[in-house]
Amino acid sequence: MKNRQQKEIVRAIYYKDVGYVLESIGLLEALQRGQIRCGICGEQITVNNLRAIAKKSGEYLLCCEKELCIQKLASILRQVDTSA
Repeated sequence: MKNRQQKEIVRAIYYKDVGYVLESIGLLEALQRGQIRCGICGEQITVNNLRAIAKKSGEYLLCCEKELCIQKLASILRQVDTSA
């Protein structure tokens, strides 16, 4: 029996480039207006507390800096999407 390992791709951006990334995915203005919430706990996302941006099932999921939220996001991203 072969040991099947999942590969995870982790991309990082510099703090100073967060605005450019958010603009490129169409979320910068909503963030600036306070309309973006953590996909896990619902806390308002700001440039200062944003820790992750992920795409799952075609939608962006943003995560705040809370350790529990980061762990839950990682768990969600590891789940196999069987809806397709």
